[in-house]
Order: sequence, then C-alpha cells, then structure tokens
Amino acid sequence: MWRNRIVRRVDVAESWKRAEKDFVTLGGERDSLREELAEAKRQHQLEIDWLSAVLREVPDLRAALRELREARDEAVDHLNELRAFVDARQATEERLVELYRLREIARARAAERQAGQLLH
Repeated sequence: MWRNRIVRRVDVAESWKRAEKDFVTLGGERDSLREELAEAKRQHQLEIDWLSAVLREVPDLRAALRELREARDEAVDHLNELRAFVDARQATEERLVELYRLREIARARAAERQAGQLLH
C-alpha cells in the first residue's frame, strides 16, 4: 500500500518566499481596490449632491411652468377673440359689398333712359 505512494518534500523556505510574494501582491491589489472604492464613493456623492440640487429646483420649475401655461392659455384666449373680430370684419365687408351692389342695382333701375340713347 505504501510502496506506490509518491512522497514530495516541501521546501519551507521556498514556500515562505512564495507566500510573502503573494501577500505583497494581494496587499497592492487590496490597496488599489480601496482606492477604486473611495473614488466610486466620491463619484456617488457628487451624483447625490447634483440630484439633490435638481430636486430643490423642482418646485420653482413647477411654479414657472404653471405661470407659462397660464400665460399660454391667456394668449390663446386673445387669439380666439382676435379671430372672432377678424371673422366679424370679413362678414361686415362682405355685407358692405352686397349693399353696394344692391345700391347700384337700385340706381340703375331708378335711372331713366333717354329714348335716343344707346344701351351700350
């Protein structure tokens, strides 16, 4: 049973050197990961600060938007009034043209033609 078994000797000094080298490597990696984490936290805090500033502006922006909508609605009301006035003016002009035409027809009927005068 023990005859086919391979026996390896452990070189303690070499193992210790390798462990020290791995420890130093892991320490450097740990430090770089800590720096990355600190930078990520700084970036996160900057984003939180920016979002907080934006959220503080929201009520003012909503009030300004409300005022703009009211001004827009008022302008639309004025435009509708103006359209009504323009439509009324155009209808009046059309009626005036009709009245002028009727007046000319009435004048023509009222005018007496001399017997010897040509029609054209």
